[in-house]
Amino acid sequence: DFLSAFNDKLSETEIKQLEQGETIIRNIGSYKKLSLTNSNNELVTEVHKELKSRNPNYLAEIIKVVPKEGNETLIQQVFDGINDIESYTEIPYFSERQQTWYDLYDSVVINSASGSENNKEIQYSVEMTPFGIIDISANLKKTDNSLFFSMINTNKVIYEYKNITCVKPEKMYSSIVLFEYNDYYILYGIRS
Repeated sequence: DFLSAFNDKLSETEIKQLEQGETIIRNIGSYKKLSLTNSNNELVTEVHKELKSRNPNYLAEIIKVVPKEGNETLIQQVFDGINDIESYTEIPYFSERQQTWYDLYDSVVINSASGSENNKEIQYSVEMTPFGIIDISANLKKTDNSLFFSMINTNKVIYEYKNITCVKPEKMYSSIVLFEYNDYYILYGIRS
């Protein structure tokens, strides 16, 4: 009963993958191809408005649907994982070009954090080969039945070997929304 949250943009294969508990990654290119448009979740609506105003060149949707039964602590688990910013150096990244796994970030430094335990703003810097230091501004919010995380770069992302600007400030946007929908949790990620 989670399919009513989605429009007709999902393929039959993607629907089957979600039903089987798999994570789907949709490289969609345009906010007009977003699939999670019928959930009436205000956090998802906020993310979609942000994407529409940005009109990004690159856009991917990452979706997973999990039954609530047996996963009652999922929101807290995801919150704790996102909140453990120092562990971001352990995020694996697969290089298509090199055909090998790397750590996504070489280092992470928290510059500041403010707000309450369940609603905070965090400024941090990551070092990412070959892009050097990337400064990030993030927001993390948790309620009893939802979670919202967003991050955006605040400086240029530069390909250091050639000194080429790859991403201008505030153009690399990502968000995660986790919310209840009927008997499920929907995990929804956006990368632009």
